[in-house]
Amino acid sequence: YNMAFHYSPKIVTDGLEFYLDASNSKSYVSGSTLCDDLVGTKSLELNNGVLYTSDNLGSLEFDGLNDYCIDSEIYNMNKAEMTFDFWFKRYASNNSYNMVWNMYLPYFAFRSDNTFHFSRYTHISGVTTQRNLYSNNTFQNNVWYNVVCTNYQDVISGNNIVNMYINGELEVTETVANS
Repeated sequence: YNMAFHYSPKIVTDGLEFYLDASNSKSYVSGSTLCDDLVGTKSLELNNGVLYTSDNLGSLEFDGLNDYCIDSEIYNMNKAEMTFDFWFKRYASNNSYNMVWNMYLPYFAFRSDNTFHFSRYTHISGVTTQRNLYSNNTFQNNVWYNVVCTNYQDVISGNNIVNMYINGELEVTETVANS
C-alpha cells in the first residue's frame, strides 16, 4: 500500500531528485536501517534506533533525542529552484531547535515556540547569505502536518522568492530583492 499514490496518483516526478515513502516496501522494509530513494539511487541510513510505525499509513519515528538519518551522498542543495515536501508529527518539544530535516543549509525546524522555521542560502548582489523564514501561526504537537517549502532564485533579476505551505495553504512568503 503506497500512501503517496493513495492520496494522489499524479505525483509530479519531472525534476524530482529524491523521494522516500516509508509506506512503500520499495523504499523501506520494516526493520531495515536503510530507506531507499524511489526516483534515483540515493538512500538514507537510519541511525540510533529509528522505528517504523503504521501511523499515517506508514512513517518513520525518531525519538527526538539522538535518532537521525543521513543520506548516502551529499548532493547540491543550493540550486536555483528547490521544493521540499514532507509529512511529520512532533510528539513533544525536546529542545529549542527540534530539527525536522537539515543539510546544514537548507534546514527546516519545528521550534519550541511552536513555529515552523525554514532556513536557506540566498545569493543576492553576488553575496551568499543565510535567510530565515518563520511561520506566521503556531502549531500543535501530536498533529500530522504536510509542509512544502519552495525556494526560487530568479537568475535574471537575482530576486529570491520563498514560500511555505502548511497542509496545502500558503502560510508565508518572502521575496528578497536583488539590490
